[in-house]
Amino acid sequence: MDPNYELTRVVINRLKRDVSVSGFVAARVFDRVPADPKPAFPYISMGPSDSLQDDAECIMGEEVSFQIDCWSEGDGEAYGSAEVKKLAGAVKRCLHGAEVTVIDREPFERYRAEDSVSGISLYPSVVMDFCSGLSLSPRETGNVTIDHRITRIVREPNGITNHAALSFTAFVEID
Repeated sequence: MDPNYELTRVVINRLKRDVSVSGFVAARVFDRVPADPKPAFPYISMGPSDSLQDDAECIMGEEVSFQIDCWSEGDGEAYGSAEVKKLAGAVKRCLHGAEVTVIDREPFERYRAEDSVSGISLYPSVVMDFCSGLSLSPRETGNVTIDHRITRIVREPNGITNHAALSFTAFVEID
């Protein structure tokens, strides 16, 4: 697995389980927003991401940058930018400084991400080798801290949809 992929999975799970965030969006946090039926506002979607190889002496690593998009539309606080700004603030508080652990689980999975704060695991903590019947213990490869970089608030060209784009960065050490 790719560290960018695993971070996306952890981020989505973390946002869905955060009380402040789910108070706005319930479980409407998407990697890709469904076209039909279109979700109710407000909701969150994953934006673009990129990985930059960032090796140091004896350490292989990747810097993963990703964007979280918050969307709001409607009456009341949603009409102006208040709702999307409050939602963006909840997302920032949920993710900024969050620590995740990337685990090497060869030969079945290259990476596994686990949220060290909430204890959310994306896969079982032990993998069964069905050929030999042996359990493989995971090996931690590095702690990752997610850092918030910038938040942009814009009104979409349709004039009614408010959009917050939050940029985050994480460095992943790879064995």
